[in-house]
Amino acid sequence: TSDFLQDYLSLGFNYLGKSRLPEFGFSCSTEPPNDPPVPNPWDPAFSAGGSSSGSGVCVAAGVLPMAHGNDGGGSIRIPAACCGLVGLKPTRGRHRVSPDAKLMPVNIIGEGVLSRSVRDTAAFWEHMEKRYRNPSLPEIGRVEGPGRRLRIGLITRSPTGDPTSPEVVDSIQACGRLLASLGHEVEQQEMKVTAQFGEDFILYYSMLAWFVTHVGTNALAEEWDPARLEPLTRDLARNFVRNLHRAPAATWRLRRSERLYASFFDDCDVVLTPCLSGPPSQLGFLDPSLAFEEIMSNLSSYANFTPLANAAGGPAISVPFGMSRGGLPIASHFFGRHGDERTLLELAFEIEAAKPFARLQDEPAGAT
Repeated sequence: TSDFLQDYLSLGFNYLGKSRLPEFGFSCSTEPPNDPPVPNPWDPAFSAGGSSSGSGVCVAAGVLPMAHGNDGGGSIRIPAACCGLVGLKPTRGRHRVSPDAKLMPVNIIGEGVLSRSVRDTAAFWEHMEKRYRNPSLPEIGRVEGPGRRLRIGLITRSPTGDPTSPEVVDSIQACGRLLASLGHEVEQQEMKVTAQFGEDFILYYSMLAWFVTHVGTNALAEEWDPARLEPLTRDLARNFVRNLHRAPAATWRLRRSERLYASFFDDCDVVLTPCLSGPPSQLGFLDPSLAFEEIMSNLSSYANFTPLANAAGGPAISVPFGMSRGGLPIASHFFGRHGDERTLLELAFEIEAAKPFARLQDEPAGAT
């Protein structure tokens, strides 16, 4: 087991089983070609997000108070957004990492939990920090409520330039108005990331898929059979081979994104964005059997806000704020300075107190 898992289990968690996720976490929806998809607990015609799909469903449905997730491009925050949960991706280096993660040219993976309340996520990180504390990062400590008044930059334009759903824009702007009413200074900010970042990130994922398809026998299992891989995994690996000449420059730019990310906070303390460009997607929209060009277009236009924190190593949190006209959760998503998970948790506490999160377990209006 990994060092992180040992720390995690030492807090008293138990194995209940392996929850479902897309193959190797390469998609943000679990819709395998030969098995049933993981449906959204709010409406089974829609996706529960991913890659930590099963964890999100179990927590949202009340099966568990919290569950493990990891985040390599939004895989904690996206299912949290789709299922109406709290999902924090920590700063790179906040927890101990696996030997495999240390070998990655850019370690994009963050470990954490999905929970139904800010209290539970904050308590998790308080106690994880007692197991391992990175001395190069500020301490999170115990977070039990709101903190200082903040300068908040609000962004609704996506990094890829794809349109953001009007429902999502309205929800993010409503969140900004709420924060302003609570005494925070909220100002519109420009998205400094261009479509080049999205292309670089896809190529990096393609490199990871190529690695999986070529070293599976040694790294994963003796009975490894690449022929059984899903089309998306195989197509990503082929995409890496076709664009091998671009990989060094793409990796270099992803490594430099840490500086670009830090520049967002020259004039603000926290950045507010959508988590996804629209409400949870319908099942089939991210079917891994779709033509490669189609599924990559769907992925890059839908999950285009979250990957920046993975490449740059910054902390980010998704909190349930609004609901779509179809009754599905819409999340507010916040980036923080490197090492400043505490501010994100304090702000999330304040949002939850001012506008309590909707839950599946809540009685419908008029119920007795």
